[in-house]
This record gives sequence, structure tokens and C-alpha cells, in this order.
Amino acid sequence: MYNVNIRNTWGSGVQATALAARGVQQGYYGCAFYGYQDTLLADASGPQYYSNCYIEGAVDYIYGGASAWFGECVLASVGGGAITANSRTLTTDTSYYVIDSSTITSNTSTSLVGKVYLGRPWRVNARVVFQRSVLPDLINAAGWTTLAANATPIFQEWGNTGAGADTSARVYETPLSAQITHAQVLGSNYATWIDESF
Repeated sequence: MYNVNIRNTWGSGVQATALAARGVQQGYYGCAFYGYQDTLLADASGPQYYSNCYIEGAVDYIYGGASAWFGECVLASVGGGAITANSRTLTTDTSYYVIDSSTITSNTSTSLVGKVYLGRPWRVNARVVFQRSVLPDLINAAGWTTLAANATPIFQEWGNTGAGADTSARVYETPLSAQITHAQVLGSNYATWIDESF
């Protein structure tokens, strides 16, 4: 899907999804998704690819269990809360959210300094990576926060920059020694179904 804007204008207080993406090998290019809580449901048994997209929200605004790559996207918070809520349940599940070469920002006149978290585990084995991205001072020093009881998430960061990229006070974080690749998230055949020219 190319250059499509989707909005859920309900606002705060309840789940209000703009797009429920449940297909396998789906690609979204130059699209914009606007909401507040649970803006984008990236949820499938196979991979999804988001390139140069704009995703806006406040609470768990990227959520679900897909194996999804978000490349060169803008993630814009309009309120305090977690950006991601991954629902990987079992350690054998392929679910993986990788935010790569993207920019985290605020799109509200209210200060969000220290009020935004990179993610929280919707299910106990959530797996999320932020790599090579710009993390501003709106990111809380802890980086990650809680949701599912007794969760053992894999939350990782690699090569990020910006005032919110310091990992010295992070919680629930697993070390990452090298960046994650497209093939790890999208499968070895990813070049046959994503548009790398966009």
C-alpha cells in the first residue's frame, strides 16, 4: 500500500485502532497512521514491512504480534505512554518489532520530556528493537516499562542517537552486540516481496 493516510479521530480513553494489519508479507510505503491509543495493529503469523511511514499516537500505538520492520519511519507521540506493545507469547513465536533508522518525535504543544517509553510487554515474551534511530529527550531514562505480569521481554537497542539514547539507566533491557538484519525479521526471501526502492 502506497501513500495512504488513515486516521482514527476518536481520541483518548479507549482503544481506537486506525489500521489492523493482519496479513502476511504486507508492505506499507509512505503511509500515515493517526490515532491515540493502539493506532496500528501489526499482527500476523508472518512478516510485515513499513517504509517511510508516519505513525502517531500516545499509548501502545504500535501493537500486536507480527514480525514487523519499521524502516525510516517517523513515530510521533501526542501524549505520554509506550510506543510499542508487542504480544509475543511463546519463546518460539517469530514475533519481532524492529524500528530501524527512524525518528521518534512529539506532535503536541504539551511537553512530553521523560514521559514516553520505547515499549512495554503486552505479552510475556515481547521482543522489540530500536536501532540506528533518533531518540529525543521525551524518552524516559528507563526506556521500557511494564504491562504483562511476570514478563521476560527482550528489549534491545543498538546504535541510537539523541538526548534519549543513553542506556545507562535502562530497565528490562537485553544487550545487543550487532544490528538486526532484514532477513532475521522478514525471512531470507524478503527481497522478493518488499519494495526496496521506496
